[in-house]
Amino acid sequence: MRILLHFFTLFRTLNTVDGKMYGTVEHYFQAEKFQDLNYAEKIRTVKSPKEAKKLGQSRDYQIKNDWNRIRNDVMFKGCLTKFEQHEDIRKMLLDTGNATLIENARYDSYWGNGLQGNGKNMLGKTLMEIRDYLRNAYKVSIAK
Repeated sequence: MRILLHFFTLFRTLNTVDGKMYGTVEHYFQAEKFQDLNYAEKIRTVKSPKEAKKLGQSRDYQIKNDWNRIRNDVMFKGCLTKFEQHEDIRKMLLDTGNATLIENARYDSYWGNGLQGNGKNMLGKTLMEIRDYLRNAYKVSIAK
């Protein structure tokens, strides 16, 4: 079974990561890109994930030198925090069983499945990894 993921990205949950409150994982992810702590703080505090993403696309500020190496770990940490802190969406993720999770993002071939459906789907892979981690951590069995 394959599940398209847009419903996970619709949840606007406050998440505390490293002692700071973020409106969404998008806020955390985009803020973590930048060396400039003032700019990262601006991203952290904007109202919407759309605005956080837009600010995260700026190249007026220096991106961390190791960003391409650490970005998957940053996404994993942000998503794991979200699912650990919110039981309702943790249950939704666990209830997907062993389904293949696909980020149905036509214009993102790294985090999503891309325009042709052959993208890397790194968000889907990250969420499946988190699901396995949570299943073990919370001793949840897979419904047959």
